[in-house]
Amino acid sequence: HPDKLSAKTLYALDQYFLKGGHGVIFLDPLSEVGAAAYGPAGDAMISSSDLKQLLDAWGIEMEPGKIVADGKFARRINAGTATGTKPIDYPGWISITGDAINTDDSVTAKLETINMATAGSLRKRDGAALDMVPLLRSSDQAALMPAQQFQGMPDFATLLRDFKPTGQRYV
Repeated sequence: HPDKLSAKTLYALDQYFLKGGHGVIFLDPLSEVGAAAYGPAGDAMISSSDLKQLLDAWGIEMEPGKIVADGKFARRINAGTATGTKPIDYPGWISITGDAINTDDSVTAKLETINMATAGSLRKRDGAALDMVPLLRSSDQAALMPAQQFQGMPDFATLLRDFKPTGQRYV
């Protein structure tokens, strides 16, 4: 969760990658751990990392304030309700498997399952010169949803009612 990186560090990262350096960067539109670090106020604020300055320069976008919700890869959790707990498929926490994992890249080649919580989506901007090779994708039973709906203790009934898959796969 890169949070508040200095201009010097951003420049060093940019130069490293421009010179052919390799790396995997994880960005988080809703860092649940980051929000908790802010204490009680954490529930009231979105804690995210986006490296916008670098992404803009490279021609990549992360949909700000949006979470990839996925019905096919949803993790089963015990959700609190007015009458106790109830198991539900929670589309904000996902277990990516199968052809949604790029097995042609050495970073993900031997992985069978990737568990992610409140993951974001990246896309290459039109006209960007870089080659972008997706390592992980959602299923086609996914949608981008507002991060606010997943913050703190979400209203699971509303969240599941508002979840409407788009048929699109998100990186």
